[in-house]
Amino acid sequence: MMSSFGKIPGCGLGFIRSWIRFKLMRWKSSRRLLFAVYSALAVPPGAGAEPNARPNIVFILADDLGWADVAFHGGNAPTPHLDQLAREGLELTQHYVAPVCSPTRTGLMTGRCWSRFGVTNPQNERALPWGTVTTLVSWPGHGKPGKVQTPVHITDWLPTFAAVSGFSFDQDLKWDGTNLLPVLTAHTPMPDRPLYSVAPGWRSRTLRYGQWKLIVFGEGSRRKVELYDLQADPAEAHNLAASNSGPLARLQAMLDLAAARDRDAIAKD
Repeated sequence: MMSSFGKIPGCGLGFIRSWIRFKLMRWKSSRRLLFAVYSALAVPPGAGAEPNARPNIVFILADDLGWADVAFHGGNAPTPHLDQLAREGLELTQHYVAPVCSPTRTGLMTGRCWSRFGVTNPQNERALPWGTVTTLVSWPGHGKPGKVQTPVHITDWLPTFAAVSGFSFDQDLKWDGTNLLPVLTAHTPMPDRPLYSVAPGWRSRTLRYGQWKLIVFGEGSRRKVELYDLQADPAEAHNLAASNSGPLARLQAMLDLAAARDRDAIAKD
């Protein structure tokens, strides 16, 4: 298992006070879970009494960690520390990412869907235009333990970290993500919103809205659509596209609107 870590300096050495674990729903258009994302938030001693203190933030992203690989999901590898995190922390059970590494990292670093940068596959070439900066300077306090069913997206983290740090940008970064603080701290349900993703090689596009999920394969005469009611059918076993024209039309319009912004930030230099 390979991991990448991002640590943002704060007010000195701290200790782990809270964590958030994210596990990912599978994509219908790809293999099952390839990623799990873990976040550990380190706080300087006494930071609770200093509202303006900046903590250390550690974000751990593990590649190729399957849903059933960890012991708390019945896996055959001992993962005692992760099991403890699962017992004590907050689990976001519908956290969407790409099924491969480079797109997921692009979404995390920019707050935008990876397809905006033309990134859908693993790649070594520079994916982001010069001037794209990730700023992780604070943390959202004590996350409320438990489980949250609210659908969230990897692109939500940059807006969230910016919000809790009070950081503002001098330009419009065109974020697709949104601030998750109400979900993390109080389990406040979020209004339904489109969650857009593109599969590796552009082989499909997906849009989640409320209980509905639309997957579109191909273009023109080769276009194929699948529509699922995730509330009644979380395993995505029954394609309802032929019998639910209303939700299908609404989600297709949302998907087309989201897709129109793809490749608007490709690195050209």
